[in-house]
Amino acid sequence: MSSGRFGRTLDCWIGIQQVTADAVRLRYSHKDWSAPVAAELLCGDSGVGRQEHHGNLTGCFVFENLSPATRYQVKVSIGGQSAMLEFSTLPEPRTERLFRVAVFSDPHLSTQRAARNGRLHGESIALLRELLAEAARSADCIISAGDLTDSGTEAEFACLESILKKISVPVLAVPGNHDLVHGGEARFLRLFGAPAFFEERRGVQLAGVDTGDGFLGKPCNRAVFDRIDPGKPLMLFSHFQLFADEWIPDADKVIFDPGDCRAMLAKTASCRGIGCIGHKNVATQVKVNSFTQINLPQLTHFPAGYLVIDVHRDEFRLRFEPIPSEILNEYSRLGTEAARYHAHPACALKSEYRDRYTQSYWNGTVKNGLFV
Repeated sequence: MSSGRFGRTLDCWIGIQQVTADAVRLRYSHKDWSAPVAAELLCGDSGVGRQEHHGNLTGCFVFENLSPATRYQVKVSIGGQSAMLEFSTLPEPRTERLFRVAVFSDPHLSTQRAARNGRLHGESIALLRELLAEAARSADCIISAGDLTDSGTEAEFACLESILKKISVPVLAVPGNHDLVHGGEARFLRLFGAPAFFEERRGVQLAGVDTGDGFLGKPCNRAVFDRIDPGKPLMLFSHFQLFADEWIPDADKVIFDPGDCRAMLAKTASCRGIGCIGHKNVATQVKVNSFTQINLPQLTHFPAGYLVIDVHRDEFRLRFEPIPSEILNEYSRLGTEAARYHAHPACALKSEYRDRYTQSYWNGTVKNGLFV
């Protein structure tokens, strides 16, 4: 039998993590780990492929060599129940790729091994070391939207520095609120040189602003905004959201001083580009004119991973890269349910709230008329 809630319960979870022009990846978990799990890929009435796993509490299915810009369905069956998921592969790019950015947010690197509330901070060192190295093999640069460390301590920043020394591509970052405590502000400046940045890469502006304390209107940020040209594409990085998002109900969901920063916000809204935001790490988007604000995934909290953004002449192409361990991801999902996190009235589970838009908002294209 098939259930409307099957695949979106505490004991069973099925969701698409990644969609590209020629592949799809989905994850599953089920309390009856001994039951066989089957995934059947369909295109209309035709079967495209089938995979089956045995004896796994959690895992993933990957279907490759798919046709671009094509509608598919995938039926996942466990025991006598099934769930049908739908997705469309992305179209092939029409223009050349200018460069690739790997975007990491909120890894919360910690030297403490304790785990709490489903957060994988105890695994943060291994995850950050492995996935930064993975990203550096194909990305032209790596950018973080804050909370690189969990407590801003000397030990955490020393560990972070040792990891970054082995990365062969440029790494840019803005601070998060967790980076600034316990004297972390000075340590962040020592490692990255400044709390805000601006550079231009192949005609695209990369701007990072310091909102680690929740405030935008500070001299370093105003200097960045003075350099932003609304006539050129923009990638903006901030820990706090610049524009409020109704999907996120938390009191600190947006900068604390929007009234004092009207000119900067208006300039952002006049740009063609994307804003990459940390802090809340729930897949969601806000579109203001031709500017799209995207909340980033967290490396150490379900659904755990990072974003790869390919910058083309006419679009940004987003791809979610989940952490390689679905066991860790499932621990984080279950732990989230017991944590005191905000959710949304439309969602029965906190994991459903966090994962509702992973498929659609962390995979796809953002077209803003680049270079037109």
